[in-house]
Amino acid sequence: MYVLLLLLLTFCASPCVAGRHCRKWPKEMTTLSWANETVCLGDLENKTVVCNGYNRDATLNDLVNMPWSVKTLYIYGFNLNLSAEIFPTNNTLEKLYICKTIINNLTTDSFSALHHLQKLEIQQAAMSDEQHITLFQALANISVHQINLTLSEIGLTEDTLGNFTLNQTSVYKLNMDDNLIGLLNLSLFAGIRNLTIFEARDNRIEHIYGFEEMEELISFDVSNNSISEYSFNFCNASGPTSLFPRLNNLILSRNRIGDIRNDTMGCLTSLAELKMDYNVIKQFNVSSITNMVKLKKLNLRGNWLSDVLPVDYPKSLASIDMSRNEFSPFLPRMCNGSTKNNIKKLNLDYNPIRRMTDNYTACLTKLETLTLHKTSILELNNNSFIHFSALQTLDLSQMTRGLQRIERAAFNSSTLKYLDLSRNYIKLYSDDMKSIFKFTPEIRILNLSFNFNGEMNASGLCEILYPLENLEHLRIEHIGLQQFPLEIFNLSMGLISLNVSNNIIRDAGQFNAKVLYNTNISYISAAKNKLTFITEQIFPDDVMRSLQFLDIQDNEFSCDCDDKSFWFREQIKERAGKGFIGNSQLIGWPEHFKCHSPAVAKGTLLRDFNEKLQRCHQLPVPYLVAYIAISSTTFVLVVLFVVGFWNRWYLQYYWHNMKKRSRANSLPESDCFEESEGQPLLRVKYDGYVLCDSKGLDKHAVTKVIDLFERELNYKLHYEHRDGGLGGSAIEMTFEAMDQSKNIVVVVTENLMRDGYCRFLVEIACLSKQNGKKRWDVVFILMSDINLKSLSKSWCVWFTRYTRADWTEETEGIQRKLLEAKISEVFEDPLPQNFIRRRHVHDQNDNG
Repeated sequence: MYVLLLLLLTFCASPCVAGRHCRKWPKEMTTLSWANETVCLGDLENKTVVCNGYNRDATLNDLVNMPWSVKTLYIYGFNLNLSAEIFPTNNTLEKLYICKTIINNLTTDSFSALHHLQKLEIQQAAMSDEQHITLFQALANISVHQINLTLSEIGLTEDTLGNFTLNQTSVYKLNMDDNLIGLLNLSLFAGIRNLTIFEARDNRIEHIYGFEEMEELISFDVSNNSISEYSFNFCNASGPTSLFPRLNNLILSRNRIGDIRNDTMGCLTSLAELKMDYNVIKQFNVSSITNMVKLKKLNLRGNWLSDVLPVDYPKSLASIDMSRNEFSPFLPRMCNGSTKNNIKKLNLDYNPIRRMTDNYTACLTKLETLTLHKTSILELNNNSFIHFSALQTLDLSQMTRGLQRIERAAFNSSTLKYLDLSRNYIKLYSDDMKSIFKFTPEIRILNLSFNFNGEMNASGLCEILYPLENLEHLRIEHIGLQQFPLEIFNLSMGLISLNVSNNIIRDAGQFNAKVLYNTNISYISAAKNKLTFITEQIFPDDVMRSLQFLDIQDNEFSCDCDDKSFWFREQIKERAGKGFIGNSQLIGWPEHFKCHSPAVAKGTLLRDFNEKLQRCHQLPVPYLVAYIAISSTTFVLVVLFVVGFWNRWYLQYYWHNMKKRSRANSLPESDCFEESEGQPLLRVKYDGYVLCDSKGLDKHAVTKVIDLFERELNYKLHYEHRDGGLGGSAIEMTFEAMDQSKNIVVVVTENLMRDGYCRFLVEIACLSKQNGKKRWDVVFILMSDINLKSLSKSWCVWFTRYTRADWTEETEGIQRKLLEAKISEVFEDPLPQNFIRRRHVHDQNDNG
């Protein structure tokens, strides 16, 4: 464990990776002549130096020799004596990054020599409270115009912040992420000149207090803390004015806020973006934001919203994100009569919305983008979106149970330009789909991918898409397409890109050279199909003329010796490491262009095949015969092995029966039976064999069943986990135990029904016969965790033909008596205790 931890720390401090929070530095670094300790690398052309101590107990003394021209300095993994003398007096350093470093000898003038500093980051540095105080004093002595300051993961608390002394320093951005602050006193930062961005994410803040007016603050981010709606107030106590008159961006994500309060936030009249995602808000009262007259974006993603109380929205509000909430069964109540709004974008992803109506959204006449990804809509009736008179983008992808019915005028819209219907189990080849785009003539981008419900032919697809004369981008991946839909090129002159990847296309279509295709397409993707390209033309000349990018990677490329295969490979030209066919660049070249046939070349890159296997050699006839013979024999052996493996339990059972018959024929009848007190001695030793899940996962339930049989009904059962022998084959001992049992008891649980081995034993018990009759009587004891609705046909048949009894925990009730009665009817009287099977005399002799 310690070795792995050391390796992880070493990797995180390597020149390529600076750690989870440390800023990455440029990769191309060279050794510097002035760095005697060889821990500093640099790129003097970019005026950047990186000093990496690799988390060793190393000191850094080279900086005093650093040239004055260096602008950016990274210091990682040192025990750093951070005194003023460490930096040359004539330095022009502008950016200083210190991370994963133990700081020693920190003084109030440690940064006094950095007169040009613009950005300072101190991260993941172990510091004491006394060092925090000294650090604040040192920062206060930086005499620069303004600075971007980050103090992240250095252990700051509300107590040490009480010594914050930057009131006279010009800091335009202050970052205090990943510290231990529990109470945030904003009065400590009110005096900082030019403070425009304040971030205190990933702390432990529960309360914000000490509010004073911060005129320059534009962005305030306290996300991922523990703030509630009662622990802050951004408004003046004396009047409804904001303490942050220029605040543009407020981020309160991932806290514990349960409401947007007008008395504490309604005064933020300059706010343009409000992010309150992943809080615990249950109801959105629009009146709480009506005074935010400049608000453009509102993010309420990941709350517990189930209702909206609508009033007139701020005129500037254009985008609302309420995805991952609890709106059901309809769209949220966005309107109340003629509610005024200018909303253009509404995101309702991952809500359990089941029905589309205009009851609550009729006022959204300016809505341009509606996203309903991963909702639960099952049906789309005619004119479902017609009340969104300005709608341009509609995302209906991946409904949780698929779109089961779409009426022909469901997408009736003269403005719709983007439509995503992917991953919805839509039957594209059905009659209902033939006219669904008749009322959407302006669609530019269409995604029908991953709606595979059978094989789709190209002509049927083109019949569906025929009305889309303005189509520019089409994605039809994984829809069962068998042939390349060449007719699409004549549907729309504006078609730019076509994606037919992940289908079962075997050829690019039979096209007539005399047919003209009016297209300006520039991108085609037909990757991961079954294309072989054995014709002497890939696509028609009209298509290839405008094509710039061609993605045909991971197809079944032929590397055979015929002329057509040669023709395709010869068309590929490599320039600057990229593959081209004519003027079209091949996406994925060369890694994803491999031979699929013949077998001897399978997996070889087409590029390597062209270079190393220029000529096809015919194998001599004797070698060819031997090759065919070896291949055929190998194939037969593999088939026999696979068949034997899948039927191994049945083969072992038949072999067991053969051995049993052989032993029975070789023994005289007197060796198998004898008289005892006037009664015949039977072969059976047990009243029943217990068949349960083989892994013992249901041991507790099985024990209860065995107790009923043995303690209350006096039957003797064989339970493998208790009575099984040691040594030998486990399955052979199971067959012997079943032979020695009069009946079979199947304890039916979910684990048993999922166990293939147990299913085999149940099948043997139910189907085996002896002298034309059933070998065993079988009793199925059904435990309480069985889901009868999901039973397979074979289980239903077995439950019908044999005795089935439901298990009950009661000991005196009617269900218990009915259970015992069913068992007694099958098992009859228990075996006498003096009945015992006699071992054969030959076995005794063999064992001495």
